[in-house]
Amino acid sequence: MFVLVKCQDSVVIQPCYFRDQDLPRTIRNEIRLKYTGKYINNVGLCITLHDISSIGDGYISSGEGYAQVKVVFRIIVFRPFEGELLQGQVIRSSEEGITVTLGFFDDIFVPSHMMLPNMIFRNEEGLWFWQYNAYELPIELGDRVRIRVEDIHFFGRVSRRPSNKQQETGVGFNDPPPMMITASFKDQGLGAIKWWDIDEPDTVQDLATDDSGAE
Repeated sequence: MFVLVKCQDSVVIQPCYFRDQDLPRTIRNEIRLKYTGKYINNVGLCITLHDISSIGDGYISSGEGYAQVKVVFRIIVFRPFEGELLQGQVIRSSEEGITVTLGFFDDIFVPSHMMLPNMIFRNEEGLWFWQYNAYELPIELGDRVRIRVEDIHFFGRVSRRPSNKQQETGVGFNDPPPMMITASFKDQGLGAIKWWDIDEPDTVQDLATDDSGAE
């Protein structure tokens, strides 16, 4: 789910830090400020700085008051691999599918064609149900779910922060996110964790036992 990515960048050091006795600390803070919580196209979501490999010599461009230092460093990036199993929480449900959050990442979508067999959407409740034998098991908002990553899409943008123009006009808020994950429930053990967890009531195993006992 998390990978280390090696980067190289020129870090800007403002004049007020020129006499700083702990330059590496200043550089770490600048890198965290620039990268943490940002998307890197075709790479993933940067979580935080991991370490600094090297710090080059600083230089001041003509007419500029700040220094630039070339730094090689590694960052921790969220980018799950295809086929990886993740656990999240349902935040939206519609006829098109289910949206899942990991807490720090909200753009995971399980489309309708990637549900378990015999799953249906009921408009009255606004929820998906799995028809298991004679039972209908719901996936409700807030439920914990287990999903499988099927695909990762990048849309070429580096940040989700809306511009001032977007804030004023509302234009652009429906644009695709910089990174989106398509996931599925199409396997045993996937879907609502309460269906499968032996510590939860009314699991599939319990219902199967009830059915066999009734016979």
